[in-house]
Amino acid sequence: MRNPNVLIGYLLGGSMVLVGILILTGVFKLRATWDPLFETIFGIVVLLFGVYRIVITDTKRRQDERRDLYSHHQE
Repeated sequence: MRNPNVLIGYLLGGSMVLVGILILTGVFKLRATWDPLFETIFGIVVLLFGVYRIVITDTKRRQDERRDLYSHHQE
């Protein structure tokens, strides 16, 4: 991995997935005055955003690898 943004994207996505799981399992509690349904929805949103970040980072990494491979063949 030459691009540090790829590493940052994977770390951010993985941490968001972990936080989403911790919210859904009840380890991280939001405010007690909020509806428990809000906590569940918020956990799902954070989890899905983490998965989205990992998929987008992986897609960008693959595109960069293909572009680098293609540019080496052109030379």
